[in-house]
Amino acid sequence: MNVEILLITLLYAVTLVGFIAAINSRGPARIGLSYFFAILCLCASVFHTARLLTSSEGLFGASSEAERGTRAGSAAPAERQTRAVTQEAVIMPADTDVATPPPAQANAQQSGLAEARNRLRSLVESSSRLQGNLSRLVLQNLIDLPEEEFQYMRSVAASSVAEASKLQARFNSLKGEIPTELAEAGKQVERGLEALNGACHNLDRFFRAENEAEERLRRESFLSERQQAAAFFRRALDRL
Repeated sequence: MNVEILLITLLYAVTLVGFIAAINSRGPARIGLSYFFAILCLCASVFHTARLLTSSEGLFGASSEAERGTRAGSAAPAERQTRAVTQEAVIMPADTDVATPPPAQANAQQSGLAEARNRLRSLVESSSRLQGNLSRLVLQNLIDLPEEEFQYMRSVAASSVAEASKLQARFNSLKGEIPTELAEAGKQVERGLEALNGACHNLDRFFRAENEAEERLRRESFLSERQQAAAFFRRALDRL
């Protein structure tokens, strides 16, 4: 492109020199030939100039068309990608809501589970303390007990029954709120409290027995249920 412009410039220079020579010519023949060659150079210059301008317009037009095509081609994938991202952004929240619970709901579930576990553990610990107190009791034949010790043991038996009843009431208020994750632990606590209440009632009835056979029956039942309660509470703690 630069070489063509240089040649056309040189051609115009030659044309100018030709016209200068024609103006300074003397004689009809010289003047005619000088103007002929000058006009010929001028026509050649105009022709090549027009040709250069036409080819430049075509080249620039083609470049513009190619650039517009490139822009359009690159804009179409970008537009499709933007639409795909927008559709994905619209769809994703629905899928996320179905797959996982909201953070607030998950936190509430974890908090409820921890609270139920703590309440059950506290109940088992209180029940185990009562069961431990019962384990330290040694039941002798009532006929061998002094009156003062007999009355004391009867009061201990009565207070044990009352305390076991309170523990059972605590469990009953909690039973309907036990999560499924702690269901097995809840069953062990329930069975342990049944055995503990049975042991306390048998202890109380032991000191109310009217004969040796009844004493023996209440003693054996007390020892058996006391041992069962301890086993149930240990299994409950293992599951908590």
